[in-house]
Amino acid sequence: MNKNSHQLLFRVMPMRRRGRPTGQRPGAVKLGWVIITDIQDNEVLRPVRRAQLICATYGVPVLPDLMDAQLVQMTPTLMVLTGWERLPDNNNSTQSYGQTWWCVVADEPVSATRPASPPRVY
Repeated sequence: MNKNSHQLLFRVMPMRRRGRPTGQRPGAVKLGWVIITDIQDNEVLRPVRRAQLICATYGVPVLPDLMDAQLVQMTPTLMVLTGWERLPDNNNSTQSYGQTWWCVVADEPVSATRPASPPRVY
């Protein structure tokens, strides 16, 4: 990342639990970098757009990946993404559930306890 780039952290609020809307109470708010990439998905055998929320401190995913991610709304401080999250079920397989993320720009600067830049995306 060059010295003139700006690292945006987001507060992400998942708006569903296992596909069901949470109503007026969004899921727990998580903080991190939103990384959106195109990948080859071996489960559906086609390319998909994947959104990840990566912890700014540890560099690990904070929420289940959002597959087939689509940008629904964007303003200078908010973006809304929709897609599918895959969660394990009781039969040792996965189920896909609809999910919506409200991503609000966080006002926290990147501190010395956090990595200097988000993970590289190839």
